[in-house]
Amino acid sequence: SPINWSIIEGRERFALHMFLIAPGVDDGDIVGVRLYDINPWDDCRTVYYKTAIAAAELIAEHVPAVIGGEPGMRQRGAAFAYPKRTPADGHISWTDTSEAICRLVRATTRPYPGAFSTLDGVPVRIWRAQPFSRDLFGDSAPADVCFITATSPREFVVRSLDGTVLVREADTVAKLEVGARLG
Repeated sequence: SPINWSIIEGRERFALHMFLIAPGVDDGDIVGVRLYDINPWDDCRTVYYKTAIAAAELIAEHVPAVIGGEPGMRQRGAAFAYPKRTPADGHISWTDTSEAICRLVRATTRPYPGAFSTLDGVPVRIWRAQPFSRDLFGDSAPADVCFITATSPREFVVRSLDGTVLVREADTVAKLEVGARLG
């Protein structure tokens, strides 16, 4: 989905196009466009909410003209499509930056299969995460579990390439311990 890819790539705006159905793939004339923000707090669910609102606005504004036979605007430029994502694309590389890891989590959270790592071959599904600190746990290596909160064993800190990530929500049956290494 372009929504997932837009979050993963760190895009700050999304363009939703309403176009006429044509024989090719998504190549019909454009009848309307809505732009909206993707902010650092958005995940795939909230961007879908924005998309639903923008789609409703496009429909209300442009369907009467389409029914009336008004033409759209021809698409220009080369066609572009993101590659298909699979559940395996949700695997976290802890040698990525904290921002890149958190964007992957935001892009693949519910209703998608989620971002994941493993601990001793056992999946660790991560639903919510945020950059934590660049200044703490500097002696740890990427993928090291550095801290587990006392209030919830589902919240823990993992070292990334450039700092640490606070995992705010995760599901696993693996025994998480400080010093464990995620794969």
